Formats: sequence, C-alpha cells, structure tokens
Amino acid sequence: MKLLQHTGRYLLLFAGLSLLIGGGLFYATLRYVVDNEQDELLHESATHFMKRWRPHHKSGLPEKRDSINGKTWQQQGIPNDTIFTLADDVLEIRPATGAQHAPFYRDTHIWNTDEREFEPARQYTFTTADSSGKRYLVTITRSILDREDLLFTILIAVGAMALLFLLAVWWFNRFAARRLWLPFNETLAALVRFNFTGKEALVLPENTTVTEFDALNQAVNTMTRRIANDYESLRTFTGNAAHEIQTPLAVIQSKAELLLQNDRLDENTLSAIADIHRTAYRLSRLNRALLLLHKIENQEFIENIAVDLQAEIIEKLDKLSDNMANKGIHITTDLHPATITMHPALADALLRNLLGNAIKHNLSADGQIHLSLTPDALRIRNTGPALHVPPVQLFERFRKATSSTGDSPGLGLSIVQEIAQFYRFKITYSYADNWHHVTVFFTTT
Repeated sequence: MKLLQHTGRYLLLFAGLSLLIGGGLFYATLRYVVDNEQDELLHESATHFMKRWRPHHKSGLPEKRDSINGKTWQQQGIPNDTIFTLADDVLEIRPATGAQHAPFYRDTHIWNTDEREFEPARQYTFTTADSSGKRYLVTITRSILDREDLLFTILIAVGAMALLFLLAVWWFNRFAARRLWLPFNETLAALVRFNFTGKEALVLPENTTVTEFDALNQAVNTMTRRIANDYESLRTFTGNAAHEIQTPLAVIQSKAELLLQNDRLDENTLSAIADIHRTAYRLSRLNRALLLLHKIENQEFIENIAVDLQAEIIEKLDKLSDNMANKGIHITTDLHPATITMHPALADALLRNLLGNAIKHNLSADGQIHLSLTPDALRIRNTGPALHVPPVQLFERFRKATSSTGDSPGLGLSIVQEIAQFYRFKITYSYADNWHHVTVFFTTT
C-alpha cells in the first residue's frame, strides 16, 4: 500500500473518531440544554399553578368555583387523585403521604390517545400544602416529542455535515499529498529508470519546493555518482583482468600443445604437460564463465533482438552431433517455431549450457536426450546418474551434480539461472526415474 493511502487511512480514522466523540458530546450538551429549558418551563407552569390554586384554599372563604381548562376546583378542597390539563401540561394532584421529598425532574412516557402509543415526556414533581396544612403531591408532565424530533433532525444534519467534511478531508488530503509528494515520485521514477550501464548520468533536481526532498535528491546524486564511478572502475578492471588472464592462459595451452607433439619427451614428462594443458583449459573456461556472469549481473547485455530459438537449437545440435555420437547418445526432438527477444550472446550461452549439461551428465552408454521447444517453453530431458545434491542446489555456483564431472567448473546452471532471472524466465529442475528434467518457461503468466 502506498504511503499516501496509509496517511489517508490514518487521517480519516482520526477524523472519524474525533467526529464521533465530538458528536456524542454535542448531543449530550444539546440534550442538557433542551432538558434544562423544559425544566424551566415546567417550573414556570408549577409557579403559575400555585398562584391560581392557593387563593382558593383559604379557610372562611365563601364557596366559589374557578375553572382551568374545564376543570372545577371547590373551596373546600380538591378530590383525591385529580388529573387535568393546564395549557400543554398534564397535572396530577394526590394527597402526599410519608416524608416530604425535594422537588425533582425526570424523563417518563405518557399515553397519546390519538396516536395510541406512548411518547416521551418530561415530569416535574413537588409537594405543597394548603392553608389547613394538608400536603399534596403535584406532578406536572409535558410531552417532549418535539424535543426528540428536534434532536433527531439536528443529528441528521450534523451527521451529513460530518460525512461531507470527511469526504472533503479525504479529497483534500489526496490532492495536497500528490502535489507535495510530486518531487519524491519523480525521484523514484528516475531511480527506477536509471541504469549504471547507460551513458547518461542520474541528475535529480535539487531546488524543489520541499527542503527534505532537496536534501534527498542531493544525497542520491552524490551517491549515484560515486556508485557509477566505482562501477565503471570495477567493470574496466574486470574486463582488463579477464583479458590479461586469458592471454597467458592461451599461451600456456599453445606451448603445452607443442610440447605434447614432441616425441623426444618421456612418458612422465608428457603426462605432466598434459595436466598443465588440461588445467590451463579449465582455467580458461572458468575465466570466460565468470566474466559472462559478471556481465549478466551488471546488465551489460541491453541490446536485445528477436532470436529464432528453433534455428539456434538446430545449429547447436549440428555442432554437437559428433560429440553425442562418440558418447553413444541418441537424441529426439520436437521443435516448434519460437522467437524470443533477448541478446544473441545470452541466447547462445543459454542453449550451449543446457545442451552441454544434457550431454555431459548423461549415461556413459546408450544415453538419451529428448528436446522439446514451444513458443512458451524449452524442455530438455536426459538420462543420467542419480543426483548427490538437492536439485535446487545445482543452480549454485561451483556446485556439481555428481563427483565425476571432470574438468567442469560447475557454473553451467548458474549461468542459465542468471540469464533466466535477467529476462524474468522461470526455470525448473527435477530428477525422477533416472531422467533429468530441465524446463525454461519464457512467460511467467
């Protein structure tokens, strides 16, 4: 996941939690304010009720009636459990029993006869006494359905605003981050395209709008210049060393061949000279193999063309036919046209090492090789002795399949592996029932 996406996720998570907590606090505060306002209205209703009720409960007054919303109060008192309405409130008056309690507010529910359901309400309860000292418990209840509707509407509005805010934050974060991280992305793209084997040096801008990116580009420029110089020095040294080593080795081989043709030398001397010749030849092969591996690892083979593998294989088999005949190896082929884009030298090295291994590690008599080529893969099967190492270790350098491989340096499959990795081919190796199976898949899909 990209850094921008990580940043956006954390930002949205933080903003969402903040809005959730803030929304809860906002709802609690708003409900407190609304409840406090309802309590004040209930207290005003209680005060209004007391002003109108107490004058009609003084002793010695003539009988009189007073009507509030259709309810009648008598001078001599109010009947027990009287319930009536006062404006928008429902009043309930009962004789008080037990100890006197302080006034209190609470949430409750009342029955709505029209809607035939309970609806939320706020209730204020207090005790009072008439002139004779008789105490009454007065409860005033007011519907707060409008409060619930108001809170719900406000929450919907705030939630919509919060959602729009989160979307705006997400969009702005992406927009701003893309602009701010543009120099870094350009630096990353330049590093991906950069190749030490190329002619152009890596030059990153050191005057971007972000100080940290300027410092990064400056450090990368300095580092790549040093690496490029070291690489060029190493490449030159390796090429010169390989060339200088190859020359004396060729001289040693040439002189050894001349000495081997001398009839005046005794058998022991000839045997020693033959050992020198074989060792020089082995060193020459080893030197060429290591130099090829070095060039592959440093990606010096960048000029690719369309290589006809079918024609290359036929040519290689024609050159190796005498060698296979001398070893008694019978080969069968199933070749189909296949064209792969790669460097000709690497294609030659790939086929040469695969076919050379199939011949070298075959049976000493009545050996067989089966070669199959399709546009997707190259498969080589050959008979041979059992392996002494796990198949995966055969791709390691200087690793030999058997102890009887003669002068082989053990780099054939290592070269094949490097070429496969260079072109992103997939290579497999297995051994079963005295048959070695090597497959190179040209496509990884």
